[in-house]
Amino acid sequence: MGSQSKPLILAKKPKPQAVVTDRISELPDAVLCHILSFLPTKLAVRTSILSTRWKNIWASVHNLDFDDEYDPWIERDDSFSMFVDRVLSFRGSADIHKFRLHCSGVEDFSRIDGWIRTAIDRNAVEFDLRVYSYSDFQIFELPQSLFMSKTLVVLKLNSDCLRYVPPKSGCFPSLKFLHVTGDYPDDESIEKLFYCCPVLEDLTIDGVVRHDADVYISAPELKTLRISLSGEDFSTQNSFSINAPKLEKLDVMENSLSNYIVKNPKSLACSVPAFDNLSELKLVLHNCDNWELLTELLKRSPNLEYLVLEHNEVACTIYSDDEEYFAEYFDHEWNTPETVPVCLSAHLKSITIRGFKGDSDEMEAAKYLLEKGKVLNKVTIYAGDLLCSREELDEELELIRRGSRTCRVEFF
Repeated sequence: MGSQSKPLILAKKPKPQAVVTDRISELPDAVLCHILSFLPTKLAVRTSILSTRWKNIWASVHNLDFDDEYDPWIERDDSFSMFVDRVLSFRGSADIHKFRLHCSGVEDFSRIDGWIRTAIDRNAVEFDLRVYSYSDFQIFELPQSLFMSKTLVVLKLNSDCLRYVPPKSGCFPSLKFLHVTGDYPDDESIEKLFYCCPVLEDLTIDGVVRHDADVYISAPELKTLRISLSGEDFSTQNSFSINAPKLEKLDVMENSLSNYIVKNPKSLACSVPAFDNLSELKLVLHNCDNWELLTELLKRSPNLEYLVLEHNEVACTIYSDDEEYFAEYFDHEWNTPETVPVCLSAHLKSITIRGFKGDSDEMEAAKYLLEKGKVLNKVTIYAGDLLCSREELDEELELIRRGSRTCRVEFF
C-alpha cells in the first residue's frame, strides 16, 4: 500500500500591529500652548498627566482662565483659591496676555487683590473680573496698580461690590475697550472710572439700577458707547451727560426713560436711518404709544407694503402706578405729519392693527392711514379692551373717507 500524504497546514501570518503615532505631541511648544490657551486653566493643567512631553506645557500658556463656577447651594471650601495660588506661583514671572477671574464664591477679598496685582505685574493685556459679594457690607476697592497698568487694552468688570478710586493722573494709558456690568452700581464711583480713560474707544455699560443715577462720561477718543440698563420700575430716572467729540455710535436699551445729553456730537449721526428696501414692518407700541416713532418710520420706509401695529399692555402696567409720571413720559399724542410719507401715497397695500381700543389717538391714526393710503387694499383691525361698543366703532370707521377706492376694512 502506498503511504497517504498528510494534508499541508498553512499557518496564518499575524497581522502587523498598527503603529499609533501621537502627532499632537510632536507639535512645537508654541502650537501646543496656543491650543491650550482656549481651555479653562483647570483643564489645561490636567494635560500634564498625559505624558512627560506635556508635563509643564500648560505653564507657558499666556492666557489664564479661572472660574470657581460658584453655586450658592454647595458648601464652599478653599480649593479654588489654593489652585489659583499654586498656578500663579508655579508660572513665576512669565507674562500673562489674557487674565479671566470669575470668583463669586471667594469671600477673602485680600486674595483677589493679590491675584489682580500679580496679573498686572505680569503685563496683562486683557483682564476680565467677575466678583460678587453676598454681604451688604463688603466693598472691594480695586488696587491702584490696575489703573496704572501700561499694557492693559481690554478691561471687563462685573460686580455688585466694586469701588473705583483711581489716581488723579496717569490712569489707563493704553485702555481702549471697557465693559462694566453691575447690580446697583455706585454712580459717583463709576463716574471716576469713566473719567480716567484718555484713549478709550469702546465703552459698554449694563446692569441694574435701584436709584436715580446721574453719570458724567468724558472720553476724548470714544467712538462706540453701549448702555443697557434696567430699573426696578419705570419711575427710575437716570441722567447721562456724555462728552465724547469723536463718538460715532450710540446704542441704548432700557426699560425706563433716561435723560441723555450728548455734548460736542461732531461725529455722531443723530437720526433714524432710511430703510429703502423695507417692505414689511411690525411695530409693537405697548401701552406707551410712541406715535412719533410710527410716523418717523413711515417717512423712512418709502417702499413699505405691509404694516402691522400691535398694542401690548403687559410691559407697562406692572411697573408704575404714578399716573402723573406715566402721563408725562409715556402718553405720546398723535400728531399729523406735515408731509405724507411716500409709502402711503404709492406702495402701502395692507395694514393690520391688533389690540385696538378705540381711544382718540388710535382713531386719529387710523383715520390718517385710511385717508392717505392711496393704494391700500385691506385694513384689518382686531379689537382689544374697547373703550366703547363695537357698533359705535363700526359707525365711526365707516364715516372715514378712504384714500383708495379698493380699500376694504375688516373689524374683528
